[in-house]
Amino acid sequence: MMRGRFGEPATLPIPSPATSLNTQPSQAVYPPLMTDRQASRFSRMKGREAAATRYGSERSFALRLLYSWLTLTILYLFTWPLLVIYADAPAVNPDDTPVDWFQPRVLAPALTALAAWWLWRLSPVPNVTLSVERALAPFRTGRLWPQLMFFLVGTTVVISIFLLMADPAGALKLVLLTLAEAAVIQIVISGYVHGAFEMLLGDRRADVIAVGTYGATFGLRGLLAAASGTETGSGEMIVALLAGVVVGVIIGAIATLLRNRTGSLLPGFLALWLTFLLLGMADFYDR
Repeated sequence: MMRGRFGEPATLPIPSPATSLNTQPSQAVYPPLMTDRQASRFSRMKGREAAATRYGSERSFALRLLYSWLTLTILYLFTWPLLVIYADAPAVNPDDTPVDWFQPRVLAPALTALAAWWLWRLSPVPNVTLSVERALAPFRTGRLWPQLMFFLVGTTVVISIFLLMADPAGALKLVLLTLAEAAVIQIVISGYVHGAFEMLLGDRRADVIAVGTYGATFGLRGLLAAASGTETGSGEMIVALLAGVVVGVIIGAIATLLRNRTGSLLPGFLALWLTFLLLGMADFYDR
């Protein structure tokens, strides 16, 4: 037995968890901070548990998701009509837009699509519908899907070539703008919004919300297009709103069906791009 200085038994101090042999007190009481790589990995965790952990609850995440959709939609849809109303931008078709005004007109949907992709990448929403494997799968699955995919790709290419042969400058503007618009709608609605509610609610209710979101987006699109025109009455604006909702619901139902059957955004994107090209082609040849 060890003796103390005056002969009494010596007592050895028992180290506490906060004062262990190789640990500082602050390191034992407080957990170590995450490294930049760990924080980045945590911010990209996917699934319902990650959504509840990062946003406090699934309801809070759903509300922030709808707010993100509204913000992105406003950025995409309102930029050009506001330029027409307040900045004297020409209220003309895409192919007739001057080059200096065409840049903000095409950058609005293009940059919104990029921002939506970035938010989607950092969010807890799974992004498997953007994978290359899913995109290539319809080209080699069964007999019907390869034919449909080649039809969408081939028809879009042929129409673009005919437009470029008729008016290269105007056709290039139309092709680029319709490409950007199809991309932003697919990424925001069929990708980000649909994927989020599919994760939270399941397939059926997520499909209904996605189709409704398409209707709301195209309704706003039609309303703003009518409002930016010259001498448009309130009755015509209401008709444009309702027509946009109907068209959006139909397009949304087709895009949702293609997404669910293939697990990819590519078929819906090609179908939407082709639709926008066909609509723009009617005004292109009416000049």
